[in-house]
Amino acid sequence: MPGCCLLISAAVMVNWSVSRLNPNHPLPDFPAALAIAIGGGIVMVYGLPPLIALIPSSVEVRENGISCLRHGSGSFVRFKDVESVEWTRKHGFTVLRIVRKGSSRREVPLGVAPEVDTASVSAFFESKGLNSARRPESLLSTGI
Repeated sequence: MPGCCLLISAAVMVNWSVSRLNPNHPLPDFPAALAIAIGGGIVMVYGLPPLIALIPSSVEVRENGISCLRHGSGSFVRFKDVESVEWTRKHGFTVLRIVRKGSSRREVPLGVAPEVDTASVSAFFESKGLNSARRPESLLSTGI
């Protein structure tokens, strides 16, 4: 992490140096610019990630796939790229496990809020040609 701080600080200082070529643009002196660069590097490396983690996650099921926004980054999984979906429980919570097609068969676990009607989501998935490995109703009886 300190290396990232140094890299960001160096980039800010290069930007400051190039900006000095414009005589019509007032800039702070070198000590102030260096303090701003180091402080900015520290804030960006150590302060920004916890702030980004506060962004709430959201998942949207759309006509052609599932859109996920987690911690400031987004992804979209098309139904044609999904091998299977499975309802399961993890640590007492309902989870939708999506397995993507391909050689890596990457799994995407999605937490599901208690108020989500999992039966209608399963019916929607089946209408798109995806079969659930377990029906959401069976989660309660199996005790998973």
